[in-house]
This record gives sequence, structure tokens and C-alpha cells, in this order.
Amino acid sequence: MSMTLWICLISLGALWGASFAFIGLAVPDFGPYMTVQIRMVIGALALWAWTGNPFGNALLRHRGTVAALAAVGLLNAAVPYCLFALVVSLQGAAFGAILNATAPLFASLLAITFLRDRPGWITALGMSVGFAGTAALMMGRSGPIEQTSWLALLLGLCGSAMYAISALVSRRFLRAVPPNLLATATCSIAAFALIPVGLSHWSTIHGASVRGWTGAISLGLLSTALGHVLYFKLVSEAGAHRALSVTYLVPLFGLLWSVLILGERLTVLTVLCAIVVLGGVVLTVGLPSRQK
Repeated sequence: MSMTLWICLISLGALWGASFAFIGLAVPDFGPYMTVQIRMVIGALALWAWTGNPFGNALLRHRGTVAALAAVGLLNAAVPYCLFALVVSLQGAAFGAILNATAPLFASLLAITFLRDRPGWITALGMSVGFAGTAALMMGRSGPIEQTSWLALLLGLCGSAMYAISALVSRRFLRAVPPNLLATATCSIAAFALIPVGLSHWSTIHGASVRGWTGAISLGLLSTALGHVLYFKLVSEAGAHRALSVTYLVPLFGLLWSVLILGERLTVLTVLCAIVVLGGVVLTVGLPSRQK
């Protein structure tokens, strides 16, 4: 990849890694669902202020494009954001950041299942190692494993699988759409889809603290608006495969921000599990090429 794309990749890793800490700030005040609604509304408004009305563009008027946009808006934002907000509320930011790293493993699994790619032994080993890391994250937790831990694991893995599906859809059907328009349209669709959720949890806004609003606004402006532009730029110019390699960086930044912002305490086991998962991802999809 070019130096510009490398900068985009690292910046995106830092922004999305911070999103788990921002969620940790906002969820105690707003709850997981309203946190995501506020996130998407702020993100969409910021992107509209920058790009204008994305749906006035001729590229977005085709029926197939609209369907693909709706799918990406739901699978890359609305639903997985809610799932990971629940994960953070149940098990903390570090736990969610590590589970987020399994997205490329699901992307490879989808390629094997639907595109009939034949994995080599290194790819198969990487997938096994990556999922073993998530299992170790659960099995090594001190004390009995509660139902909430299993629920958080399931929700996080479902969210990662949705990221993988949306990346493939975006790469195949939305490659011709400029990244800024794609980000604005998908964020807008996600914000609209979450309106019923927001209305049902509207009362959580009253009495919210400065800490909560700081987390929610940071989520909307940084992790969502800016993050979506960088992500779709990577998908368009570097491909879904390399764009998802941002998950190499998200857990590392996620662990860092969870300590610096939330004051979470990390165990040696948590760090080792993160390394195992990332190692599995590297074996599965390989390191991004340095060539343009």
C-alpha cells in the first residue's frame, strides 16, 4: 500500500480502538442502545455537513446500489455497533476490542464457504489459532464463567462476522461510490434504522453526565464520521482484505485506551490472548503488501 493508505490504516486503528473506551464512557449514562443511536446521529450529521446530501448523487439512485447501501448500513454500523456496545457493558472495553479482531477470520471463512477458495495449511492454522485465542480468553477468566461472559462472546463474534460480510458487499457492489458519499449514506441509513431504539430509550438523555456526553460525542465525530471515511477509502483503494487488516491494530489501541481512558486493569492472560488472536489473523490473511 502507499504511504497515504498506511497512515489511513494506522489512524483508523487508533480511532476504532478508542471507540471501545468511548463506549465505556457513554454506556453507564445512556445504556448501549441509546449510545449507538447518539453515535450514529452525530456521525451522520457531521458527514452531511461535510459532504452534503449523498442521496442526490446519481451513483446512489440505482436500485441495486440502494440495496447494497442498506445492507452495509445495517451490517457495518447499526447492528454490530449495538452488539459491541452490549459487549463493553457486560465485559469491558478490552474484551470487546479483542473480539473485534476476529473479523478477518470470518472474512476468510466466508471466502471459503461462498467463494470456494481453498485455504492452504497456513490459512487453516491461522483460523484455528485465532479462534483458539478467543476460547482461551474465556476459559482463562478467573472464577466461574458466567452466562454474561458467554453472551458477550457470542455477541462480539456475531458483530465481527457482520463486519466481514459488509466488507465483501461494499467491495463488490459499492466500489464505484466515493468513500465520503458511502460513509455519509451508510451512517444515515444506520441512524434512521435505529430511530425506534432511540425513542424507546429517550429518557436516558436526562441527567447524563459530562463524561457520558464526552464519550458519545467522541464516538460520533471521531470513531464514526472520520472513521467511516477512512475505512471506505481503504476498502475502495486497497480492497476489503487489506482494509480488514485494521483489526491488527484495533485491539492494541483498544487495550491501550481502555487503560488510559477507563483505567481498566489488564491481566497477563488478556494480553497473551490478544497476541494469540492477532497472530491467528496474520497467519490467516497475511500482512498487507507495502506496494501500491
